[in-house]
Amino acid sequence: MLGTQRAGLIFILDPSGSGMGFSLELLEGTFLPNYLIPGLFLLGVNGLGSLLGGALSFLRYRYAGEAGVALGSLLIAWIVVQVAMIGLVHWLQPLYFSLGVVEVILSWLVRGDTQR
Repeated sequence: MLGTQRAGLIFILDPSGSGMGFSLELLEGTFLPNYLIPGLFLLGVNGLGSLLGGALSFLRYRYAGEAGVALGSLLIAWIVVQVAMIGLVHWLQPLYFSLGVVEVILSWLVRGDTQR
């Protein structure tokens, strides 16, 4: 998810969105004045959180499955809220939604496997 971390950092450093090719007009009608909050979420949750979740899985941490379910659910919620606020504007939205669903399913299976 290095792309997610990069996008989040760019939004944090330049909340106008111009560094990512977005305009503030896209946020009109939402509660967001700029891209700072989306940048923080992208970097913290979808970026660093997913890296941490992946590391927990590779280390076979006992609660890696639960972490994966939580992170996948947050990714799904992120996309649902994003589409509700700004509409379906990019092909990556359904892709990341699908990846969130796959993450939840696989993490649930891992979770069940580690509790035996």
